[in-house]
Amino acid sequence: MRMLVSRRMLATAASVFLMLPSIAAAETWPTRPITLICPFGAGGAPDIIARFVAQELGDKLGQKVVVENRTGASGNIGTAAVAKAAPDGYTLLLGTPSPLVINRLIEGTKQSFDPDTELTPIGVIGKSASILVTSPQSKVKTLQDLVAAAKANPGGMNAGVPGLGTSSHIAMELLMQVTGTKFAAIPYRGTPPLADLIGGQIDVAITPTIAYIALINEGALRPLAVTSLERSAQAANVPTVHELGYKDFEATTWYVLMAPTGTPPAIIDRVNELTNAYLKSEAGQKMLVQFDVAAGGGTPKAAKEYLMSEVEKWRPIVKAANFKMQ
Repeated sequence: MRMLVSRRMLATAASVFLMLPSIAAAETWPTRPITLICPFGAGGAPDIIARFVAQELGDKLGQKVVVENRTGASGNIGTAAVAKAAPDGYTLLLGTPSPLVINRLIEGTKQSFDPDTELTPIGVIGKSASILVTSPQSKVKTLQDLVAAAKANPGGMNAGVPGLGTSSHIAMELLMQVTGTKFAAIPYRGTPPLADLIGGQIDVAITPTIAYIALINEGALRPLAVTSLERSAQAANVPTVHELGYKDFEATTWYVLMAPTGTPPAIIDRVNELTNAYLKSEAGQKMLVQFDVAAGGGTPKAAKEYLMSEVEKWRPIVKAANFKMQ
C-alpha cells in the first residue's frame, strides 16, 4: 500500500513539475508586443476582424498586439509563417477555411506546413454566411427558379465567385451538388462586380454577405438565399438554403485564432478566456453584428474538433468538384 501511495505521489509531483514552465510562462507573458498574422490583405473581412480582436487582446494583456498581413497562395504563406514560428505566445494566427482546411484538399496543391500538427486552435471567433444574388432584371426571382433554370440548361449558366478555393466558391460547389445542377464557376479577384451581373456576363454571384448588403438594400441586387443555417443579421428577410428545402445545408467562412503547436497551454487558455469574454461583451457583439458574423466561442478542444469536422465535411465536396488552382 505504501509503495502504491508513493508511486501516485511521484506521478502527481511529475505532472506538476511538467506544468511549471507553462504556469511560469503564463504568469510573465506577455513582456513584449505580440504579432497576430492575417494571411489575407488589408481591408478584407479577415483583416478587419483580426484588428478588432488584436485591439481587445492588447488592451487586456497590457501589450500591443500588432496585425501583420502576410498574403499569398490562398492564405498558405501567412499561415505557414505562424506554423513555423517559435511557440512562445508571441505569434498568433487569424485562421480561415482556405489555408486550414480547403487548400489541402485541392488536387495539386502543396502546403509547406501541416495544419493539424503544427498549429493549435485557441478558439472560434465566429462564422460568416455567403449570399447568392442575381440582377433585378433577371427572370430568376427565387432559389427554386435558379435551380429550375440551371437544370433546363446544364452547364450553360455562369456563377461569379470571389476566387477559386474560397469559402464562397466551395459553397457554390456544394449547392450544385445538393441541387443536381451545374454552373460554370467564374473566379474574380475579390467580390464579383455589380456591372458583370447587370451586364449579363454572369447569371448569379456568391460572396460573403457583408460585401453585397448595401447593394441589396439599394435594390441594385436581388438576393436569393444565404448559406448559413440561421438567417443573416444583416439580411434577415433573405431565406437560408436550409429553409428552402436543402436540409442542414451550411457553408460558412469561419475565423479561428491559432498558435504554433507547443505554445504553453496556460497561454492558450488565457487568450481563449479573453476572446470568449470579448465575444460576449457589448463591444464584441457590436463588432459581430456590424460585419455580419455569428458569434463563436468555446474551448480550444471544441475548436480542434470543429476544424477536424470541417476537413471531413469538405473532403468529398472538393474531390467531386474536381477543380485545380490556377
